[in-house]
Amino acid sequence: MKSAMVFKLCKDPKDAVVASDGTADWGMSSLAASDDDFRASEIARELGGQVIGLTIGTGDLAWAAARGAAETVVISDAMPSADAATTAAILAAAIRKIGDVDLVLIGDSAWDPAVPVLLGAKLGWTFLAGILEVKENESGLTVKRRTLSAEQEIEIAVPAVLGIIAQSAEETSPGLKQVLMARKKPVTKLTSADLGVDAAEAVVCRGYALPDSTEAVMINGETSEEVVQNLFDALHEEGVL
Repeated sequence: MKSAMVFKLCKDPKDAVVASDGTADWGMSSLAASDDDFRASEIARELGGQVIGLTIGTGDLAWAAARGAAETVVISDAMPSADAATTAAILAAAIRKIGDVDLVLIGDSAWDPAVPVLLGAKLGWTFLAGILEVKENESGLTVKRRTLSAEQEIEIAVPAVLGIIAQSAEETSPGLKQVLMARKKPVTKLTSADLGVDAAEAVVCRGYALPDSTEAVMINGETSEEVVQNLFDALHEEGVL
């Protein structure tokens, strides 16, 4: 089985420092993959076969190779901040360019929840989200996925796109030897022109702003009855009651 493992290296929003005027300082933020990407790489290794890492933009191109990918394909002029439809179109074109891909594993990330869905639609392949485990069977794949109310076990045929969710953070990171060996593996750099896709961003960030805050009101009283009465009076004054 030939798998494409999509990974995204981007700045973690949790590392951004937002000033009172809404500007964001990314100086302390480094490029990192999400826990969902770690889990996608684990599933790719468990399935075996040929694994190809696929990413867009800049960052550590040896990330997937250090986790078992035989080679890495990068679309160098596409930006991770592009809108979901543009990102999905670029990834779909790259997967077609790679050729003979049976399975796409992509982190079902909260950062870009629409990308896996749109990628499946662009390729016209079976798509499932919330995937926890994947096993190969005689006719295709057996997958376990989590829904809002239960965990399901489903058999599907390939080709398919699976949105992977992480149950925990990466337990064992590649060692120095693995990283050095990964840097010797082949990297294919493509551009949006090579893929026949327009990578121009349709969504441009114009800045950041803190949400409006409301004044907090402390309801006090000597007794519980007085607190309740004061709360009632405050709600009535605000027009809630």
